[in-house]
Amino acid sequence: MTGSGKRALEAEFSRLRVNSEGPAAVSAQHSPIQQQPRPSSPTPALIPQLAGLKTEVAALRELIEWPLKYATEAQQLGVRWPRGLLLHGPPGCGKSLAVQAVAAELQADLREVSASSVFGAYIGQSEKKLREVFEAAMEQAKLPGVQPIVLFLDELDALCPQRDASRPHEARVVAQLLTLLDSIQADADVAARLSVVAATNRPHSIDAALRRPGRFDRELAVSTPGPEERASILQMHTAFAPLSPQVNLQRIAAACQGFSGADLAALAREAAMAAIADAAGPMLSVQVTG
Repeated sequence: MTGSGKRALEAEFSRLRVNSEGPAAVSAQHSPIQQQPRPSSPTPALIPQLAGLKTEVAALRELIEWPLKYATEAQQLGVRWPRGLLLHGPPGCGKSLAVQAVAAELQADLREVSASSVFGAYIGQSEKKLREVFEAAMEQAKLPGVQPIVLFLDELDALCPQRDASRPHEARVVAQLLTLLDSIQADADVAARLSVVAATNRPHSIDAALRRPGRFDRELAVSTPGPEERASILQMHTAFAPLSPQVNLQRIAAACQGFSGADLAALAREAAMAAIADAAGPMLSVQVTG
């Protein structure tokens, strides 16, 4: 979307009723903004914030919860649960948020791993850090009655890119991760309680060996939201805003083709800031410059 188109959307979206019934009061003489008391709203749970991610939430619940919930049925049917899920898609589409929300809902122990937390300056240090993270999670999973454990490998393309002879350090990290993933499947008790989820914006940049069954058994493309999903996201981000009757969220959502969830959140925030600036008028600029 062009810059002028986005500004037009923000202008329409910013027609908020900022008056004595809203969060701020501005007199006709542009007196300083006085905050009006309003009841504090409880912090919403993460799951309701996942507008447009129903498929991803369902896949994560299956991965984390089903091996414990349906253990008897799986044994009768001879099912070997998938223990790895790869989420890939553009930035800002909610991959990390979905993992965090489902883990919180299921009261799972979420342990996040990134390239910055693993890579070290010395030979063997990166492999050691990665091994320590997996071994600690596997030991925890062996304890009776323990909650599910989720290892979340964020930005997998940076952690485990395609192996190249010119980059032996990264090749060793990839080989170590492959060994660790195989060791989870080797222990049925550990595999039932320990899940590995990875996210990447560049699925074709990760090593192909990670994508075979038995490691990351499932892959799920997280795309930008459609019109109805965009409308749900905008409605969520404006739930506490006193919107003007002239604001049509459905029309705005239809015009935001290609926007991610993060883009829509930024649009709502900028519109609210534009409404405050418009209501405050010259007085706001005087306070800022003075």
